[in-house]
Amino acid sequence: MKYVANPTNPFLSEIRELLEPAPTITPEVFEETSKTILSRNDSPDLPFRWSLNPYRGCFHACAYCYARPSHEYWGFGAGTDFESKLVVKTNAAAKLQETFHKPSWTGELIVFSGNTDPYQPLEAEYTLTRACLKTCVTYRNPVGIISKSALLTRDIDVFQELRDTAWIRVFFSIPFASDEMARKVEPQAPSISKRFATMERWPKPGFLQPSPSLLSFRVSMSRTFRISYHGHETQVLRMPRSSSSVSTIM
Repeated sequence: MKYVANPTNPFLSEIRELLEPAPTITPEVFEETSKTILSRNDSPDLPFRWSLNPYRGCFHACAYCYARPSHEYWGFGAGTDFESKLVVKTNAAAKLQETFHKPSWTGELIVFSGNTDPYQPLEAEYTLTRACLKTCVTYRNPVGIISKSALLTRDIDVFQELRDTAWIRVFFSIPFASDEMARKVEPQAPSISKRFATMERWPKPGFLQPSPSLLSFRVSMSRTFRISYHGHETQVLRMPRSSSSVSTIM
């Protein structure tokens, strides 16, 4: 059982203190129609400019996630709200098509997702990531994908179309070497074993690239070297204040 716990939201003018024990978490899903779907990234930590996030918030509940503060912009908390109050952008594919029709669009790489996992459990029901990827196939736009989910295998047919008509690279995020360690920090994400098993089932030749962090680089790579892939990449991110405080309240 998990209880509601969020650090103070710097975007709110008031501070709320519970006078009774915190309630248990109740997942909520909010549907919205977005005005735009692409986000421009100027952070030196991120090696891409455009990202697409069909979902806001992430069920995987990774304590270290640098995207947690983005939830605070909308009045939610960066703690348990981030994985329990989830926003679905129902018109994501239509907005992406509008972007591709603009004369200013030059066909730059789009990363799914720069913020939250595009294959988190909501995707199984809403299929927004798949719809956006099929739009990229139609317009032959290059794509990068970062995920921890085994649901990626559902869309291998679309990945193959992108490989043949544009460009695609799929990154499996593997920050830890063991299931035991990962479960403590990524409590609702697929296990490390399941991620490696998914990679082993990947079609060859593929478009797969594991992305372990420096935290478990040596051990993780000893396993990934046994799998056919295009290479690996490490990324060290600065943890925002809201994210760094989450590990002390979860």
